[in-house]
Amino acid sequence: MVTTEKQLWEILSTNLPHNEWFNINKLYYTIESKISEFTINDLTSSAKFNHEPKWKRNLRNVLDDRRKTGDILYMGNATYMIPGEVQTMYSAENLLWIKNVKRLDGESWAY
Repeated sequence: MVTTEKQLWEILSTNLPHNEWFNINKLYYTIESKISEFTINDLTSSAKFNHEPKWKRNLRNVLDDRRKTGDILYMGNATYMIPGEVQTMYSAENLLWIKNVKRLDGESWAY
């Protein structure tokens, strides 16, 4: 049996600080460090042409589903945040504005 999306979300939402941006690799690491043993189905390839384990694809599905409900925010470049009490501070409109801001030295923000 594959680790469920509910289990993956529970691990992230209880083990990552809220209101901090994290790269997808940190999310993978968090899952790997909290699951003592993956099932054989978790470790099988997610597609014939891809050797990535199925649990990683399932985690990205969780992230995509939770973005739609506002449980997690996405800044681009595989960077995510679980908002806390100040969720309205990071509305979609604000994120679009933040992504387009130039630094004082004229360079774009790097994500």
